[in-house]
Order: sequence, then C-alpha cells, then structure tokens
Amino acid sequence: MDYQFVEYRTQGRLAYVTINRPAALNALNAAVISELLDCFQSINNHSGIGCVILTGSGRSFVAGAGIGAMRDFDVLPGRDFTMYGQRLMDYVEHLRQPVIAAVNGFALGGGCELAMACDIRVASEKAKFGQPEVNLGIIPGFGGTQRLPRLVGKGMAKYLIMTGEHISAQEALRIGMVQKVVPPEALMGEAERIAQLILSKAPVAILMAKCAINTAQDTDMSSGIAYEAEAYTTCFQASDRVEGMSAFLVDRSTPGVTVSPDIPRMGIRAASNAAVTYQDVRVPAANLLGGIEGTGFKIAMKTLDGGRIGIAAQAVGIAQGAIDEAVRYVKERVQFGRPIAAFQNTQFKLAEMQTMVDAARLMTYRAAVAKDQGQSYSTYAAMAKLLASDVANQVTRGCVQLLGGYGYAREYVVERMMRDAKITEIYEGTSEVMKMVISGSMRLK
Repeated sequence: MDYQFVEYRTQGRLAYVTINRPAALNALNAAVISELLDCFQSINNHSGIGCVILTGSGRSFVAGAGIGAMRDFDVLPGRDFTMYGQRLMDYVEHLRQPVIAAVNGFALGGGCELAMACDIRVASEKAKFGQPEVNLGIIPGFGGTQRLPRLVGKGMAKYLIMTGEHISAQEALRIGMVQKVVPPEALMGEAERIAQLILSKAPVAILMAKCAINTAQDTDMSSGIAYEAEAYTTCFQASDRVEGMSAFLVDRSTPGVTVSPDIPRMGIRAASNAAVTYQDVRVPAANLLGGIEGTGFKIAMKTLDGGRIGIAAQAVGIAQGAIDEAVRYVKERVQFGRPIAAFQNTQFKLAEMQTMVDAARLMTYRAAVAKDQGQSYSTYAAMAKLLASDVANQVTRGCVQLLGGYGYAREYVVERMMRDAKITEIYEGTSEVMKMVISGSMRLK
C-alpha cells in the first residue's frame, strides 16, 4: 500500500502504521484521515495480522487536526469534517486487531482523540497530551468528549477540555490516560514487547476480550454480562485455546467423519440439515483455510457477517414472494360481487407490507454495498438481518391472513413461506444477537 502521508509495513503478524507528515506535526486533515481509513480497512481484512502499532514520525504523534483546513469552515463543512474524523476513530476502536498507540510526542486535539481510540497507549517521557480546542472557540469533534471521561472520569475530562491545558506523559499515566511511560529511545521497543505478548495469546481470546471490553462501555451491565457469557463460551469452541482456532476443509468421506440422517424441520425442508461428528479425524495441512494457523475464528466471523446479508436477502425474497401470491389471490377471490383486492382494507394491508419489504430490501442493499466496497459492514449486516427477518415473519403471517382458510392449506404456498420465514430470525445469529451487535455500535451507556 502506497500513501502520501502514511507509512505501512508488517513484520510477521505485527503491522506498523506511521503518520508521516512531520512538517505539519502530523496534523490530521481530510487526506490523512482518508489514508488512515484505507490502511486500517486493509488491516481489518488481513487475517494474517494480529496486532497494530500506531505512531507518528518526527517529534509529534499527531498535533491535532489541520487548523489551516478548518479556517474557512462553516456549519456544513465543519459537520462533514467532524463526522469523517469520528468515522476513523470508531474504526480504529472497533478494529478486529488490538491497536497500540506509541505516542512519541505531541498528542493534542485530534491526536489525543486518535490515541484514546486505540486499545493501549504507551507514551514517551517527552509526550504531551491535551484537548485544546476551546482555545479556538470549538470543542473536541473526533470523540474526545465521549472517550476522555470514560478513561479519566468526568471531572478530569471537564478540567482538561474546559481549560485546554496540556499535560505531561507522567500526568497522563497518573490519571489513567496512558498505560506505560518510557524513555524516548525505549518507546518502540516497549510497544513491540506488548504487541508480542498479545500475539503470544490465543487470537480468539484476544478478539473476544476486545469486543467484550468495548461492549462494557457501550451498553448496560446486564447486556454486557450477557455478551461476556457469549464471548466466554466462544473461546471454549476453539480447538486449541493456546494457539487459537484454525479452520480446515474436511471431506465428508474422511475416516472418522460421521454425518447423521437429515433432521426433520418445520421449514426450509429443501435444505440439508444434519449433525456432523468427528472422531480422531486427521486432516492434511494443505486443507488449512487462510494459510495461517489461529485465524479460523476470524474466518468464521467474516463468514457470519457476510452470511447475515444473505439471510436478509432470503427473508426479503420470502416476504416478496408471499406478497406476490397474496396479490394474485385477492385479484381472483370475489366477495360481495367484486374481487377483495377492491376493498380498502385489503389495499391498505398490502401497501403496508410492501413498504416494509422495500425498506428491508434497501437495508440489505446498503449492507451488500458496504461489503462490496471493502467498508466495515458488520453493523449494517446485523441491521439488515434483524429488519428483514422481522418483516418476513410479519408479512407471511399477514398474507396467510389475507388468504383466510386457504392460507392455512398446503394447496397454497404462503403457509410454507410462513414456516420458512421463522428460520431467518434464528440462524447466522438470532435476532437477539443482532440487537447486541447493533447496540454495541451505538456507544450507549
């Protein structure tokens, strides 16, 4: 990846991202933000990377946002810029890999906000931190008013933001903004030591720990505890909790693999559904998915995210098919001397259902476009599946009702569609899990 303001390299499973705009003290303008977003999106999709170190070149980590770029902003450009910066901070915070900020100098304004979006902060003894935006007649716009109180408490956050005061690395350590302070010459070595310590752990556990801790600040205690239980259980699904889970292709004819007879189901009866048992199965190394051990969980999670878009599309198709069948029926069914399609009650019911289906369809398109363009799409996929599966169940029940007794008879396909719709609320993550994913992205208290 070639950038003008960002240097990117990897060493084994460790990625290094350096903001390289030293003449401007690495200040964040739209171009720098764009390059950082592209770089982190590539890292997020790279299953071979397990940890990231983010730093700045020269004597600054990031000395704020570009004041020159903001000088001529009015309301709309200002809003666009802050939303763009917030998008970067959110992406770094929710990156699949842990991000260590190696703060080598000034971390002011947007630089302080970028450091706070990282998972761990290691500072040079020469580092300076602060949110001095009030000196320019504005407030922090890249998440500082939200992340700073979560790190140092409401009172200290108000003090730093309202006074615009800069603090030393040692003071940042004392109030909990950073986790380590080291001499300048030892900064990268300490960041690398922490990174290697993280990389030595099970990738599944690291990913689940990051997700669960992020959820702790985004939701209430009971929801957070429920999420932790799911994350904890996921760790036990790993084949080797020390090295992490790996994914393999296994042929069903492999000795030791047993596939049960097809399990009878309420719906989607054309699909095959069986229990697979593995007993002392040996799989060739060439069958390893992704080419790197310990990346199976990430592969599974990416498959789930993409699969949820497919389930949403399935739900939209079921719902639209049910409406099409209902429309055909109400045009043919005659009551009181005219088709029931002529009755306003029927028309309004179909209008409501078609509106819901089109809304679910557009939501599904949005998730699919985000995935196609390499953007973060986990939340969009969860939203699409949650909405589309709910719509499919409401619409198919409504269509059965429109057909009356015939809707309950197997002579008409809408009863099958109603049974098929139910599974879309269950597999690839239940609707309750989708709500957890969505609420986790909303930064709720």
